[in-house]
Amino acid sequence: MNYQNKFQLQGLFAFLFLFLTSISLYAQTELSYTISFPDPSSGAYQVEMEIGGLSESDLTLQMPRWMPGYYQLMDYGKNIRNLKALSLEGDELLVVQKDFSTWGISGIGSKSVIVTYQIQTTRKFVATSFVDQEHAYIVPTNSWLYPNGRLDLSPKVKVNLPNAWEDVATGLKVEGDLTFSAVDMDVLFDSPLLIGNLEELPSFEVAGVKHRFLAHQIGEFDKQDFINRLKNSLEESVELMGDIPFDEYTFISIGPGRGGIEHLNNTTFSLDGNQLQTEGAVNGAIAFLTHEYYHHYNAKRIRPVELGPFDYQKANRTTQLWVSEGLTVYYEYILMRRSGVINDEQFLSYFADLITRYENDEGKNFQSLEESSYRTWDEGPFGQQGTTQDTTITYYEKGPVVGLLIDFAIRNASNNQQSLDDVMRFMYNHYYKDLGRGFTDAEIREACETAAGMPLGELFDYLQTTKPLDYQKYLLMAGLELEKSIGDGKDRFTIVRSSDTNEKQSKIYKEWTEGNVH
Repeated sequence: MNYQNKFQLQGLFAFLFLFLTSISLYAQTELSYTISFPDPSSGAYQVEMEIGGLSESDLTLQMPRWMPGYYQLMDYGKNIRNLKALSLEGDELLVVQKDFSTWGISGIGSKSVIVTYQIQTTRKFVATSFVDQEHAYIVPTNSWLYPNGRLDLSPKVKVNLPNAWEDVATGLKVEGDLTFSAVDMDVLFDSPLLIGNLEELPSFEVAGVKHRFLAHQIGEFDKQDFINRLKNSLEESVELMGDIPFDEYTFISIGPGRGGIEHLNNTTFSLDGNQLQTEGAVNGAIAFLTHEYYHHYNAKRIRPVELGPFDYQKANRTTQLWVSEGLTVYYEYILMRRSGVINDEQFLSYFADLITRYENDEGKNFQSLEESSYRTWDEGPFGQQGTTQDTTITYYEKGPVVGLLIDFAIRNASNNQQSLDDVMRFMYNHYYKDLGRGFTDAEIREACETAAGMPLGELFDYLQTTKPLDYQKYLLMAGLELEKSIGDGKDRFTIVRSSDTNEKQSKIYKEWTEGNVH
């Protein structure tokens, strides 16, 4: 060995030693939270945050500005009160608030720091924390400060219950008595907590995986029948995708109200069982929960590249919420029909109602589907509906309708050998499981056109323009017709089976409604 090679090797070993040492020191940072409720009637809760393994004298903490699944800037840091930082010896450290979501701590002379603060709650809503005398709903992005740039940390959460409370529902991993953990901050931020005295509905298994349903103020209704219907719909979801990506799933009902948000292995939502006294009301609730459940495939795992890894300090804009939300609406109806929860007449009426709402929306003449997705951070998920100058649409209506047309186009072009089902399975297996990333605008189009075996330019123009939708052309591929009437000064639409269909149309309709896994 010559001296030059020897010195090169020594230099390499020295570099590797320093690199591995720095990685080891960096990885030693520990993060834990303790949440408590000294006076639940005040609507506030207390957080104690301990950060260990520090090597710098300065630390920057941030509170997320939004919640994944709810695409609006919420600026949760504005709810923080009385933030203090202490050394392990109890000495108070200098804290400077840099903006409404950022705090700087300086003069740290030890490896650990304890930060305490209160969160004041005022609004009952699925995207905001709320505390009262009976319960607490804890939105993680509304609660947990984190060291800037350290989304890799594996935090732990300890819950201190008030004397009268007994239960905690969350998707976090259970570590011990009222102690939970997450593999990183993204998982922590995706795991709300519902705390109080909760009612648990009968649990059930889907594909061998336990599913639980815990609730605050769930009300009175036929709970076993409801769970049976829900289970049927979920089983069809797993049958469609051919995989189940978690060890346990939890439905977390936060009480009467509106809204729901999907998470990796749970969903939080508002539900009032006292309202579930008719078949229509029950089916509406099943559709809602089927939607949130299918999101764990489509949105949480099949996702636009812009939606992960997240930047919690700014809007994460994408043009592809027509896929994440619109196609999830589409599949909530598909799954309910294939599972037998609803019949053909009810199934077709859901799509007819979507077309009716979209066609009576003046915003369809001004805003494209992709633009409605991109601008949801400014206009909200339902646009300007109900205003005098409505120039917007919602991807919750046009998205599933365009999905319907794309599905029929793929089925027709491939002689029913391929469908949108195959596209969704491909997106899940290829981009999520194989590549571990989201998809681009071009990649979802390529997947659809590959399944069809032909270009789908007209259909993808519907995403980017305000061109009128050619319903009859695509519905006819499945032997369906769209009928129009006038009622209350608005256009009303119904979808009916054609009286004259050929074998191909009948096969497309049958496998659309009943499913066909290739």
